[in-house]
Amino acid sequence: ASEPNLHDLLGHVVRAESPFLPTGQVRIGHRRLNAVAESGYIEVGTHVKVIAVRERNLIVRPTDEPLSQTAATGQASSETAAAAQPEGNLLDRPAEELGLDSLED
Repeated sequence: ASEPNLHDLLGHVVRAESPFLPTGQVRIGHRRLNAVAESGYIEVGTHVKVIAVRERNLIVRPTDEPLSQTAATGQASSETAAAAQPEGNLLDRPAEELGLDSLED
């Protein structure tokens, strides 16, 4: 799997997957990427807009805009997906069920 070009994500609206203090993670499809809040604290689940790329980190700020299509790709309703995952039991499910490619070739 190739690494996404972070500059292609500029302007996209994605969901904060962890609290930003000021660093955290966002989800793009089935990938989690490191990101840094432009300023302040950002809560989990907040929609954030990618405003810049510094080194290998996305720089984000909170927004009221809807999620970009790339952020929602491969997810069911993002509200129910976020609510259904606190137990972390995704590791027990087969990769195909999660829309991931198998590591076995």
